[in-house]
Order: sequence, then structure tokens, then C-alpha cells
Amino acid sequence: MRSISSVTLLIWCLVTVAFAEDKVPNFTSVQAETTINTIISSIGLQPNFELQSAAIYSASATIINGKRYIFYNPDFFTKLNQQTGTEWASVSILAHEIGHHLNGHTLLGANSTSAIELEADEFSGFVLFKMGASLDDSQIAIKQIANVQDSETHPGRAKRLIAIAQGWNRAHVQSEVSLSRIPVTRKIDENTKKIVQLQRKPTEPPKTVPKNYLVYVVKLHAQPGVTYFLTAQNNLVRKYNNQYFIVGKIKRTGKTTYPYVLSGNSSSFFVSQTGL
Repeated sequence: MRSISSVTLLIWCLVTVAFAEDKVPNFTSVQAETTINTIISSIGLQPNFELQSAAIYSASATIINGKRYIFYNPDFFTKLNQQTGTEWASVSILAHEIGHHLNGHTLLGANSTSAIELEADEFSGFVLFKMGASLDDSQIAIKQIANVQDSETHPGRAKRLIAIAQGWNRAHVQSEVSLSRIPVTRKIDENTKKIVQLQRKPTEPPKTVPKNYLVYVVKLHAQPGVTYFLTAQNNLVRKYNNQYFIVGKIKRTGKTTYPYVLSGNSSSFFVSQTGL
């Protein structure tokens, strides 16, 4: 799948993602770059910093000689992911550090404060909702590593969890407003149903939707654990609180190499015949 925007997503595919149940993979430099690109793409921006591994405790956003950096310790992220049992833990930490850059915190040239950290936490929650994480997924890293009490530079765990929830809920509200404006196409494109690497839904849809409303199950590599559905009207929908929300649409392009395009609220992706 190739992004229309300038940020290239490395592993957006319409195929089922399989993860080992007994171990979360080591956090590699490729995974770090992919995570950063996906985070930035979810908010429609381009990275204005350089990502580097470093011998630090966890991760840090900083400016050196006028250049922006995010430093991270791959061993820390590997251990955190394995302790929590999910890769969302590392995603949330990197999103937090990106939040420091995008909120202008690193331009201040000062030590961290509770207010700054809470802003970065709220940004992390906002981004993780955009990427498909649940609220529990978005908070799991802070539940694991944050101190219970306030420190000189960081607020206590409870305050940070509230900030993440505020960002996550804000993105949720924005999503509902945007989705209400997406028109629904009545005509069914039979060719679109043949898009490869999609898996037919194995069970009957919930009683809250028409019997033949959900046609295919859709899995995205960049959003592990999140399930989407393709409807008979070629809409991409997501289930939340037993309701279905339209998050995008699949259309034909008339091109041979990329015959389909998946369009969402802020990004569009070309889809090949092989689902890439």
C-alpha cells in the first residue's frame, strides 16, 4: 500500500496480522522508524526530527545545535513491550516524545515540568486513538513505569493517566463528528468485493446491523489488534461500544498497478491487487 501523503507507511497491508502469543518481538530500529512514521502520518504531518538509538534510560526529545532529535533505548522498549504484552506500550512512549517536539517544549531549553509532561501525555492519548488503540492500550505504559507520587519533573501516575484519557477522548469526539459527514454510497461495486487478501466474516453480524451489511474482515499491519469491516456499500467501518462508525471508503481508481484506494479522514492509501 502506498500513501498519497509525503510520509510513506512501511507496513500498511490489508492482511491478517499474526503475533506470537508467548513473546513480543524485540524492538528494532526498523520497528522504531515504522512506529514514528505511523504516528506522524496519523496526524497528517511530516517528521522534523531525527530518530537515534542511544544509551539512555528510556527515551528523550531534545534539540542539539539547532537540530531536533528523539533518542531511544531499544532494550528499554523491548523490555517494556514484553512486560506489558503489547507493542502499544512503546508506541505511546514515542508518541509522548513526539508531543514534546510538536508542542514546542524542546524549544524552551528548560527542564521538564509537570505541565509539560501532561501536555505530552495528552498528545500521546490523542495519537493512539487515531492509530486504533483502546484507552487501556494507550495507558498501559504509564501504568507500568510511572511513579505513584509527583516528582520535581513528572506528575504522578494518576494525573498522567487522566491526561492520556483526555487526549484519547478528544480524538474520539473528533472522529465521531468527522464520520457523521461522510456520505454513504448505495450502489454496490461487485469488483471491490474481490479485493484480495480479505477474509470473509466467519460469523453472523450483530443484530444491530442488517444481516448482509458486513462483507469482509479487514486487518491492518500498522494497527495490531484492531478489526475493521468492509460493508456492502464499500465503506470501511470500525466497531466501538457496539456501534459501527465509518472510518473510510474503498474505491476503484481505474489503474492497473493500484486498482483501489482506501480513503480515511486525513489520509489515503493506494491498494494493489496483492493487498499492499
